[in-house]
Amino acid sequence: MNLPATIANSLWVGSSLPALRNFERAMKRPAEVQRDLLRGLLVRNTHCAYGEAYDFAAIRSYEEFAQRIPLMDYDAFAPWVDRIRRGESRVLTVEPVTHLIPTSGSSGARRLIPFRRFAAGVQSRDRAVDRRSGAAATGHPFRSGVLVHHAGGASAGGHVLS
Repeated sequence: MNLPATIANSLWVGSSLPALRNFERAMKRPAEVQRDLLRGLLVRNTHCAYGEAYDFAAIRSYEEFAQRIPLMDYDAFAPWVDRIRRGESRVLTVEPVTHLIPTSGSSGARRLIPFRRFAAGVQSRDRAVDRRSGAAATGHPFRSGVLVHHAGGASAGGHVLS
């Protein structure tokens, strides 16, 4: 038995218990949790360009959200993503976009998907590049706070937005 590893694992498990309990409580009332999550996202993003365009401040229910916010494909989001690519902040979210990750392009043209720091770390951990490694991964200094990352770095066309 490796005592230090056992102790470290026990501490990690113990530190995870509050999150597990919160998750278990949320699972008992999913509709309420989803409404609260939606409301929080709308309130938090009221003052981004997308939130202002669709008047997030006036939305009071899921039903209103579904009526006001159209279902959109990537082409409809492309002008918003292009604004982010050009360095504009507070476009789709008030939180800064740190990465524009290209899709594989397997079903058509490659498309850039914006990620916030948290989302990049969780959803695209294997491809995300943070500020400390951005210059090394792309061969360019980090300038604008938004990194366009292509797997393979500069040799695959990766670049940092200015």
